[in-house]
Amino acid sequence: MSRVRLLISVRDAAEARSAIAGGTDVIDVKEPSRGPLGRADDRVVREVVDTVRAARACPGPPPSREDRKSVV
Repeated sequence: MSRVRLLISVRDAAEARSAIAGGTDVIDVKEPSRGPLGRADDRVVREVVDTVRAARACPGPPPSREDRKSVV
């Protein structure tokens, strides 16, 4: 049986940090002002990738339910 995974679309590194703190499994970078599948600027994509890499390099304990509630 496979588990359900959470995908969160973000616009920038700050949203990526919130998504990570909230327990996301997959992060998608978009710029909705450019349409539903709007491509973000290269700089923004690099910043999000760097944020995710840094979070993976220094993983903390998984967020508790209370931590996840405070992010939303």
